[in-house]
Amino acid sequence: YAEAKKGVEDGAGELDARRRYVCGYLVADWREQVEEGKDAPYESLQKQLPHVYRDFREMRENGVEFLAGTDVGVLFMYPGFSLHDELEKLVREFSFRPMEVLRIATYNPAVFYGAEREFGSIESGKVADLVLLDANPVPDIRNTRRIQGVMTRGRWLDQAALDRLLREVEEAAASGCGPTRISPH
Repeated sequence: YAEAKKGVEDGAGELDARRRYVCGYLVADWREQVEEGKDAPYESLQKQLPHVYRDFREMRENGVEFLAGTDVGVLFMYPGFSLHDELEKLVREFSFRPMEVLRIATYNPAVFYGAEREFGSIESGKVADLVLLDANPVPDIRNTRRIQGVMTRGRWLDQAALDRLLREVEEAAASGCGPTRISPH
């Protein structure tokens, strides 16, 4: 409880640099979650975790298809950043191969939404939002964090543009995330 409370109140991002990008409304929700879990025995969760992991592995072994994506309303899930944590966890703790998790994050959503003709692979006529990495994620899935640039809506965002966007998000979060215009321009 004390550690979670510190993390929520760490607006400067000293404990976790990603915290400085989180808006006030989400921080308020996190505070509520921390308070709700204040009296919940942590040991109980620790005892349940091996069963959750076992069930997850069994689902995978039985052909259950997965989607990647973090729920922003969950305590300490940082929009955008936590997806990389999730991909790494799927490889490290659930023995997925990196190519599998890349598919889970890119192609499987298209299948889930029945939109394989619109997105999910690189082909002429499809939505062409792409992330260019500095290193191959197949030998090391952590390389998904090494973003060189992003192509979105037909516009290229280089590292300087991405850094500028992060600064804008940080400024918006520091001001409570009232009406703001965060754009790739």
